[in-house]
Amino acid sequence: MARLCSGAGALVLGGWGLTRFEAYPYEKPRAREESVALFAGSFNPLHRGHLAIIEHLAAKHRVLHVVIGHNRTKKYAVPPEARKQLCEEACRAAGLTNVIVELTDDYIWRLGHAVGAAVLYRGIRTWAQDGLAERQLELLNLLGPPVLALKSPLRTAYVQADPAYA
Repeated sequence: MARLCSGAGALVLGGWGLTRFEAYPYEKPRAREESVALFAGSFNPLHRGHLAIIEHLAAKHRVLHVVIGHNRTKKYAVPPEARKQLCEEACRAAGLTNVIVELTDDYIWRLGHAVGAAVLYRGIRTWAQDGLAERQLELLNLLGPPVLALKSPLRTAYVQADPAYA
C-alpha cells in the first residue's frame, strides 16, 4: 500500500483504488458537512479511542450513525445491547446530539443505503494490525451492493486511532 500524501486526510493507494485515510492527529473540520456518515465496529467494549473517533466524525458530518455490528455465531465479552447502551450514554455525556447508535447483524452497507450514508468509516490501529481484515470488509462493501442489491458501492474511509488508545 503506497501513501500518496501524509497527514490527516491522506489518500492511500490500495488494491481497489483510492481510499481516504485520516491520520491522527485529526484536522479540525472547518465546517460540518451536510452528509450522513456511518462509523462501524464491534465496540467490544466501547473505549476512549472509539469515543475520540466518534467525536471527530460527529464534528465533521451532519449525522453520524455509530453502527455496532454483531455476528450471532461469535461470543462477545459485552452483549450487543449493553454495547449500544454504553455508546449512547458516552455520546450523550459528550454532548454529541447528531449521533445515532444502532445495532445490526446484517451487512453494514445495507444500513448505509437505508440512511443515505455517503461514507462508511472504520477505525484502524495500524495497517499491520488491522489492514488485511479491514480491506476484506472494504471489498464486501464494494462488491456486495451491486451484486446482492443492484445498488452502488458504499465508499470506505479509515480513521487512524490515537496511538495512546490503540
